[in-house]
This record gives sequence, C-alpha cells and structure tokens, in this order.
Amino acid sequence: GIKKEDLREDLITEYGAVGTYIQEARESTINLFI
Repeated sequence: GIKKEDLREDLITEYGAVGTYIQEARESTINLFI
C-alpha cells in the first residue's frame, strides 16, 4: 500500500524538480535581459 511518508517524498521530489526548473528559467530570463 501507499504510506503517507511515500506520498510526502513524491511531493517533495516533484516540488524540487519544479523549483529547479523555475530557477533555471528565471536565470535564463535574466540572461536574456542583460
């Protein structure tokens, strides 16, 4: 079965991936404006 700990780790992993993507996109946008 699925435990709360497993769900939490999945959410953290997805959030981390999204956070990394947003950070890279933000840096790319800054580079475009410079």
